[in-house]
Amino acid sequence: MLKHVGKMKNNGAKVCVIYRTLPGDSFGALVCGTSTLSELHHNSLMNEVESALGQQANELGDHISNRYFQDGSNMLEQLHMTGKLVRVATSDVIMTPAAGSELGLDELNLMIAEQKGVSLDDLSIKSDMPHIHRTKVEDIEVNDLTKSSNNTNVIIEDISKKKTTSSPIDKTLTTASDYRSEADRLYKEAAKLRKIANELDPPKKKNSASAQETI
Repeated sequence: MLKHVGKMKNNGAKVCVIYRTLPGDSFGALVCGTSTLSELHHNSLMNEVESALGQQANELGDHISNRYFQDGSNMLEQLHMTGKLVRVATSDVIMTPAAGSELGLDELNLMIAEQKGVSLDDLSIKSDMPHIHRTKVEDIEVNDLTKSSNNTNVIIEDISKKKTTSSPIDKTLTTASDYRSEADRLYKEAAKLRKIANELDPPKKKNSASAQETI
């Protein structure tokens, strides 16, 4: 069976597990829903997942941080910049480590940590790993992020922050026009996040008959 490929427990949606755990968030993983990708990006990503190097990689994110889509964009950075990387609970992801065998990602992580003789927190990516830049998210411009092919730590830190914080309103706003522009920006961001959530977990359709009975 393929490493790095799982499915969501609630609806069976297929996901690629980019990172099994996150720094300071042992029970959170970073995944990419394969159905949210364009055909070209889907095929390129799956080719890397299925490759010998992809299967040998401890974390898929490490591998694709040095791989590129056909348009020349770095895979990990492109998925991040387009909002395809989503933080989910490890208990919500089902992995298939062997044919006919299913295991929760949270359980798999515990097994891997036990085999390595380390704590669950030690499984997460570390800022002192040689292939990772130590640049902080707040100190980097978007243009700088797209220039470098090794900003794994920046991306992971950014995702980790989004897990617990919402987009702050700019304190420099002063006019009504400023506030309307900010409201439009937040509305678009909320719509984008809702679209991703619905793709990972499509809302259940209401039964018309039941709806009529309740009227």
